[in-house]
Amino acid sequence: KETFLEPFVLRDLLPSSLGSYYRYTGSLTTPPCSKVVEWIVFNRPVFLSYKQLEAFYSIFTTEQQDHVKSVEYLRSNFRPIQSLDNRDVFKSAVRDAWLPDLTDSLGNPYGTEASK
Repeated sequence: KETFLEPFVLRDLLPSSLGSYYRYTGSLTTPPCSKVVEWIVFNRPVFLSYKQLEAFYSIFTTEQQDHVKSVEYLRSNFRPIQSLDNRDVFKSAVRDAWLPDLTDSLGNPYGTEASK
């Protein structure tokens, strides 16, 4: 099944700061739960608009013999927390080093309410 999406910049789906994330080798969320995935988890969630969510659901919803197959299988698509099994979890240590910390005379970062 396919649906039409307005053109968008893929980078816009990622957080504005890519320097804060965790990375680990894990497994699929569905059987056979093979350990073949490199998971990247950002410190901040990435939000979707209602329109984006509707487009996503329209791709995964199918009409079969006058009824609509639910997208319930897309909900709760996670597994209970698993043991690390000697896996390493890496936290990013990258920051925008080429940009100095810009603060006002009180030490508040520019661009925040406190710096106004």
